[in-house]
Amino acid sequence: MTPKRDYTWLIAIVGLIAGLLIGLWAGARWAPSLVGVSYNNLSPQQQDDYATLVALGYSQTKDLEQAKAQLQALKAPNLGQLVSGVAERRISSNGRPEEITALAQLAIALGVLSPALEQHLPTPTPLPTPTAIALAPSPVPVTVAPTAPPSAGTPTPAPASDTPTPATTPTPEPPTATPEPAPAMIAVGDVNVRSGPGLDYEVVATLSAGDKAPITGIDKSGQWWQVKLTDGAEAWVLGQLVSTEGPVEGSPIIEDIPLPPATPTRPLPANTPVRPTPAPTQAPAAGWTVDVRLRPVGQDAQHCHGGEHNIFVTVVDANGSPINGQRVREVYTGQVQVTGDQGKGDGRVEYDIYRGGGGVVELVDGANNAISPQSRGMSADWPDFDLMLAAGYCNCKPHPDPASCEADLNNKTYLFAVGHYVYDVTFRRNF
Repeated sequence: MTPKRDYTWLIAIVGLIAGLLIGLWAGARWAPSLVGVSYNNLSPQQQDDYATLVALGYSQTKDLEQAKAQLQALKAPNLGQLVSGVAERRISSNGRPEEITALAQLAIALGVLSPALEQHLPTPTPLPTPTAIALAPSPVPVTVAPTAPPSAGTPTPAPASDTPTPATTPTPEPPTATPEPAPAMIAVGDVNVRSGPGLDYEVVATLSAGDKAPITGIDKSGQWWQVKLTDGAEAWVLGQLVSTEGPVEGSPIIEDIPLPPATPTRPLPANTPVRPTPAPTQAPAAGWTVDVRLRPVGQDAQHCHGGEHNIFVTVVDANGSPINGQRVREVYTGQVQVTGDQGKGDGRVEYDIYRGGGGVVELVDGANNAISPQSRGMSADWPDFDLMLAAGYCNCKPHPDPASCEADLNNKTYLFAVGHYVYDVTFRRNF
């Protein structure tokens, strides 16, 4: 017998050469544009090129932790949304297929599920269908018992045929059909479960990555799944945060859904002392004006699908010069900060806001009496439309007019940068 040759060494060398060529090609394409540029100074195009280079590397190594570490250099709050945004821009600009495929693979590995991305995943090669081989039944041997010689006068019986009688072949039972799995959703990461199909409904439970629940329906927008929890209660999850299995296309549309409860006033934290608000010593609006704007797309780390989540407050005099030592109060929490004391710059203080929160700020004196008008409310989830329009968020997804963008925002059919917005508030002294 000729010994079978082992070609493992040859396969390893070919794979090494292919990886090296891909690295040289990618480096030649993007490296010149990134030489001498720090991560903080990358332009939006350079950030996209860097993320694409990371995705191409991940497509070869499948090392997700290494890809995460490389993407952290861009200081994006949501790496999955960052990569999916780059993929969408590559798709809309008819980018290279190998780049789009690599970006789609990395975005999905980071927990972003999107039909648009799944269309650009490589099609797996189907396995060959096994062919059943029909075997002829083996003949059943016939044992002939020896017979005594016939006695005289006894007629000789006719000789028996030497062809054996075939055995009866039993009729096989038809195979049992494999039942199709019931429609279900599987959490990709930590997922909030809400009492209704929308972010205005309260969170009633949380699912962890890998948790599974049966799907019992879908809302009219097609974005929220109704699921049954382990206690039998029915609740809702956002479809973009889970994967599905089974025949989900036939899920019934749920229409009789109660409206979300009115949003209650956010209570103060338990450790915040409640102080009575004394009457102001002067009319708050007499000496100050306040201006609020949403930080625009493209400024600092703000982009269409993510960014920071802060309120930056600056206090200036009538000439625009910063004023230190001015007390700024966030109304909901009662937290007071003094301009110039945080190390954020002259005349400045800073507050964090997160999903489900917001803020209103005002200036107070040493006795915590308000001496300025209050700012408008600033939501961490969905800013007022006029602020979003002025900040350029309607350009993130092409809209023919502001009305269609506002409809997208109100119906939450496009996620924009949910929970990641930055506000700039300026208090100007008029005396």
